[in-house]
Amino acid sequence: MNTYSGKWAFKCGLPGKTSVSGVTICVIPNVLGIAVWSPKLDVHYNSKKAQIFLSNFIKLFGYDDIDHIYGAAIMQKMMTKNLISKSGAKESFNLLYFAKQNKLREIRKALAQGGNVNYKDYDYRTSLHIAANYGNFDIVKYLVSHGASINTKDRFGKTPIDEAKMNGFQEIEKYLQEYHEASDYQSNNESSEFEDENSHLNIEQGK
Repeated sequence: MNTYSGKWAFKCGLPGKTSVSGVTICVIPNVLGIAVWSPKLDVHYNSKKAQIFLSNFIKLFGYDDIDHIYGAAIMQKMMTKNLISKSGAKESFNLLYFAKQNKLREIRKALAQGGNVNYKDYDYRTSLHIAANYGNFDIVKYLVSHGASINTKDRFGKTPIDEAKMNGFQEIEKYLQEYHEASDYQSNNESSEFEDENSHLNIEQGK
């Protein structure tokens, strides 16, 4: 990070590398590496917008996990993680990863801690989409039993049923289809009962 290295370590606590071309690379150990490009540089020859984006990204998802090495921003990290935990944002985000990895225990924990079962990623895919896509049947059943919507469409217009069908997971496809039909049947019955009650009231009022 050139002459800004010390402040970057204090502020974010994660390894970073910049280039005068406007590229900034940040490494989140054992999680991911991310590169941001924006050519406008500051006095330290670092990308201005890349620093803003990475700082907000790291704070939002609580990735400043190694800042204790520098002895920096410890209180800020604790406050940020506490806020994220209360809002359930991190748990909701983790549901997508756990659905792919077929980790039912972690799915249960994330939901218990306030995760949104219908949280969507950048392609509007939910954890149910992902579990159906990878054939993780136990995850699919657990998510559905906890309110996951089987009718949600992603950016490409596909539902979890479409994901299971496209990838040849017939057992999951059949389960979701039967659940879908049962839900429709129940909804229709409730509507019919509501209409019958209203008809009865209308008749009484007419008398």
